[in-house]
Amino acid sequence: MQVGFRFEGGQAIAAALLTLSDRGAKAVQREALADGAEVIRAAIAKGAPRRPPKPDIADHILTSRVNQTGERGGGLAVGPAKGRFFYGKFLEFGTSRMSAHPFMRPGFDTAVQASLAVIRASFWRELAAKGVGRSVTVPSVPSGPGRTV
Repeated sequence: MQVGFRFEGGQAIAAALLTLSDRGAKAVQREALADGAEVIRAAIAKGAPRRPPKPDIADHILTSRVNQTGERGGGLAVGPAKGRFFYGKFLEFGTSRMSAHPFMRPGFDTAVQASLAVIRASFWRELAAKGVGRSVTVPSVPSGPGRTV
């Protein structure tokens, strides 16, 4: 199964990030991704099961940083809290004794476009706060399969 989406304005944002120091660019990315991840986190939590007794897994859907190697990379993971709510993956995918009751993927699917819009707006807001405007020159980047930005 293949998942795809289109993020318009990505080249302009990438060019604007290049005008910042690595530290500044990472801070902007971190804030924008956190804003977008919150949209997805809320959608997943809304669709998560609520069953007695409390606390529910729906109340413990979290966003956490993911360490990635790379020049300016980083990422966030969204899902059930570790520990007591480990069973989220079994609900999502099922087991040999239980059918799947997905809530994470449907939440992602319903929120991904709204999340991308929030990320785009957050990038520009954070860049403006650092003094970078939308009038940056976009370098020519060859396009090809899988290069949708």
